[in-house]
Amino acid sequence: MRRTPTRRTTTVLTLTGAAALALLAGASPTMRCRCPDPRPGPSVVPSQNLADKSLYQRFATQQWEGLSCQLNSVSANVNYSTSSWGSPGARVNRSMSIGGILADFSGRRIFRVTAAPRLIELTDLEGNDLTMTSQVSVHPQPNNIQPFTAPNGSNIYQNFSVSLNSPSGGITGIGRVALEIDAQMAAGIERFDFKPELSEAEIQIAPNFMAKISRYNVTSNGAVYLTLDYRIPAGDGPKPAFHILELIDTNGDVMHTIKDSKEIVTPSATTGHVFIKGADLGSRELASIRLTALTDLITHTFTLEEHNLSLLGR
Repeated sequence: MRRTPTRRTTTVLTLTGAAALALLAGASPTMRCRCPDPRPGPSVVPSQNLADKSLYQRFATQQWEGLSCQLNSVSANVNYSTSSWGSPGARVNRSMSIGGILADFSGRRIFRVTAAPRLIELTDLEGNDLTMTSQVSVHPQPNNIQPFTAPNGSNIYQNFSVSLNSPSGGITGIGRVALEIDAQMAAGIERFDFKPELSEAEIQIAPNFMAKISRYNVTSNGAVYLTLDYRIPAGDGPKPAFHILELIDTNGDVMHTIKDSKEIVTPSATTGHVFIKGADLGSRELASIRLTALTDLITHTFTLEEHNLSLLGR
C-alpha cells in the first residue's frame, strides 16, 4: 500500500540561562508540544551561546613587530531536537568554538596568517582531552590561506579558529587551550609594469621572483583575458611572494585588481599563476599590467595559551 505523506509540524523554541546550561551538561529539560501526527514529531531547537563576556578582557595579547595576536572568543552551543522519523527521543548536538585574531591596528603593515592553526592541547577543567571525543576542524585550512592585507587598507586583521563538533556533555569550562599561529609579514614592496602583450621571457621583478605574461588577449568588446606566470626558486636567499596584479589605464588609474593566485610548490621552486578572465575595459585604453611583489618576508610563530576559561555566564 502506498503511504500518504504526512505534514511535518515544527516548533522552534529558544532556551536561555539554566535550561541551556542543563543541555550542555547533558541533562534533558522537560518540554511539551502538541503534534497532530506522532510520526513526524516536533523539532525543538534551543540554542544558547554560553561564552563569558568578561573573557574578552582576560585573553592575553602577544606582540611581534607591531602585530598583535590573541584569542578573542570561546563559545559552546547546544542544539536539541526530536527525531522526525524512526525511534522517538531527543537528539542533542553540541559544538564548541575558539576564535582569535592576528591584527595590525595601525593599518600600515602587510601580513597574513600563513598556515593552518596548530592545536597543541585542549582540555576541560578536570584535565580531560576534549579532542578525544570530538571532531576537530581549524580555520583557515591550508588550501584557503587568505591573501596578504593591503597597507593603509580597511582590513587590519585576519581571523583563525578551532571548532569541535559533538564534544561530550558536562563541560563547564576549558582547563587549558594552547595554539600555534604562523604569521608572515613583508618588509618591502617591488612593482613592475608589463606592456599589454605577451612576454618573450621571464623578467626578474625582485630577488628570487621571476614573472612573465604567458597569455594576453583583448576581445572586440573590450574584455581582457590574461595569465601571469611567476616563479620563486627554492633554497637560500630572500623569500618573496605575489601580492597584487592590476590593470592600469592611460591616465594611471586602476581599472581591475586581483589578489588571488594558484601556486604549486615543488622541491625546486614555487610556481604561481594569476588569471584575469574577461575584465571589462569599457571605453578606456589599457596602458600597463602592474605586478606588485612582496620582498623580505619574515615569519613568526605565536604560541597562545589560556587557562581556566569558564563557559558559564555570570
